Amino acid sequence: MLTERLQTALGPDETPFAPPAKKAKTTPAAPKDTTSATGPLAGRNVVVTGTMEPGMLRKDAEAKITAAGVTYLKTVTKACDLLVFAEGAGLKKREAADKAGIPVISGARFLRICAGEEDAPPA
Repeated sequence: MLTERLQTALGPDETPFAPPAKKAKTTPAAPKDTTSATGPLAGRNVVVTGTMEPGMLRKDAEAKITAAGVTYLKTVTKACDLLVFAEGAGLKKREAADKAGIPVISGARFLRICAGEEDAPPA
């Protein structure tokens, strides 16, 4: 009796006992291209660790990084071209960069390069 009333209320193609639909698998979105074609480090993949300068927020540091024409990476991998080793950084990324032969510069030097006060290290 209850089943008949539910079926009447729901319609012939609906059932209150259907399992929830499975979510379709999605592929992760491709990373955004946030590089500038004209920055002093254009086309490079850079990892930053530590604080660029006292009081600078992470989002402001990331804005400077992308304005310099680089792709911002979060981890040191074979794709990394440069490690910015800034104030207060731990040693794990530095050791990985040294082991892989990736150039390492200070946060202060990176900011001077971005300001056009110093040349970027060779690619």
